[in-house]
Amino acid sequence: MTSALLNPAAVTAALVRQIGEHAEVHGYFKAVERGEYTNRDPARTPWCGVYKTNLDYVPRVLGHHPRTWEATLTVKLVVQAHEATGEETEDALEDAIKRVLTAVLSDLTALGEVEMLKSMAVEYSYDETQSETLDFQWAFVTLNFETRTGA
Repeated sequence: MTSALLNPAAVTAALVRQIGEHAEVHGYFKAVERGEYTNRDPARTPWCGVYKTNLDYVPRVLGHHPRTWEATLTVKLVVQAHEATGEETEDALEDAIKRVLTAVLSDLTALGEVEMLKSMAVEYSYDETQSETLDFQWAFVTLNFETRTGA
């Protein structure tokens, strides 16, 4: 994709469609949302939120038009699960992450909004205030996308 600037909102909207409509995910999550507050209700899980977090532009002039830039967009997916016990929740969270990553990896261009998925990472977190067990868990899936912009 070559345009003047990358539109991060178009990328997050594409990811909501890509994840929510994928066969591994469709009907599994209570919601796949973007631009909403992070879910705090265990009853609304499994849940997935899509958030843009960073956009870097680096000039690329060697052998290219002087107004060509490389854009790297970082998007965080918040994936949540809740079950009766911490162990069951951990298993449910891994299942939810697997489904999300399967959907993301099905199209590395985020439905054509970027050139490629450059890297991804998973970080885990727990809400220990809900009960004495870790029965409300989530993961932050960080996606780094890259595309060229400019003339």
